Amino acid sequence: MEHNCLRKPNNHCWISKISKVRSYESSKIKINKVYAKGKIKSGLPPVKSLVEEFKFIFISLRFMSIDVTEPVEASWNDVKSTIFNLANIFLKVFIFITFMGKMVIQIVFLKAVDETRDEATVTFLSVLNMIACVSAYKKRREMMYATKQLSQLFERLINLRNDEIYLRKEKYPFMVYISISFVFLIVWQVRICFFGWHKLQLYKFLFRRNLTMELPKPSLYVFWTVQFSELSYYIITRAIITLFCTYYIFTCRFIRIFLRNLLDELYKTSKPEILQKYLNLHEDGMKMMCTFDSQFSFHAFTLVVLSMINVFRSGYALAFFEETKRMELCSFICALIFYFSIQIALMISGIRTNESANETESKIQDLVKKLRKNYKEMSKLDTDLNEEDYTLSLWKMHILDRRLVVSSVGTLLTYGILLGTLGK
Repeated sequence: MEHNCLRKPNNHCWISKISKVRSYESSKIKINKVYAKGKIKSGLPPVKSLVEEFKFIFISLRFMSIDVTEPVEASWNDVKSTIFNLANIFLKVFIFITFMGKMVIQIVFLKAVDETRDEATVTFLSVLNMIACVSAYKKRREMMYATKQLSQLFERLINLRNDEIYLRKEKYPFMVYISISFVFLIVWQVRICFFGWHKLQLYKFLFRRNLTMELPKPSLYVFWTVQFSELSYYIITRAIITLFCTYYIFTCRFIRIFLRNLLDELYKTSKPEILQKYLNLHEDGMKMMCTFDSQFSFHAFTLVVLSMINVFRSGYALAFFEETKRMELCSFICALIFYFSIQIALMISGIRTNESANETESKIQDLVKKLRKNYKEMSKLDTDLNEEDYTLSLWKMHILDRRLVVSSVGTLLTYGILLGTLGK
């Protein structure tokens, strides 16, 4: 947004009072001045654009063929864009073939194995994983839109504050923890696929079944193709789940930072016109939060259900561990840690954001009541807060609150004890 400036004889420029948001150039000049004065604390970068903060997530999603940016038509003369477009098409085709191959493999296993209980569980989890990945792909544009909306709210808040907002580098420990869990999970899955019981099971199915059914012996290429397809599917789905969970958690974190800084500024001002701007900004922030929930609540619900099933399955397998599957022990431990971290981190982020939103709204109402008693001019404020419930939820079925954590863990323990009592 550019400001309309008129040149005067003394070469000064005035800015229209109608404009409420500063331009990017003026914000950039202001940030440079702050750096020059030495006001920026070490290790606390100011908010300039949240798109930059989420850049590592968006780039990683692009490797999974999930491009959050709007498509740009490029001519064949633009070699760089053409290469990226062709690579994106190749990734989409590869992921589609991998997903279809996984479903074919599971259908064949369901019809061929003697005991279908375990394979039915794996098939159901595979379908849930695909739903989560497809949902993330369909909402890829909404990710960028929500990030830009939140970035605009921060810019408006900075313009009203006349100083910068500092962000802590608290995201990096979580990134390291999730990355390490993901790497261990993939490493042990590779070991199981190519050196463990999964290899033996597939080998027996491909070769022993053909001997008993008098079918021609398949080539080893079939065996390695199936193994590679399974491993590719495993890596792609877990990577997309990890990246979306990280995006959801960071968005909730920035919403809390915005509400905290907004509340601090509300307590500092006593001017009706400034206070009204903060109230309007708070309302826009709550609308953004409601839009974010409507777009991603189903995906959050899918991830929570998927994580709970995997946590229960891994815990049950560890409780009734078989000596013949010793190599699978570490894989179950890694899966238990990974999925439990995803579940708890996602739920706690939503819970803390809901509590922050409720606390901010309550304090705003109390503050306005006190100001109206002390200042007559405050009676003109438009403080009709929307009665709509601005909260994050799981598919609009259950609000993210503290009771949900207790009930989810209690459900896992209850069914674990029940199945443990009944036995296998």
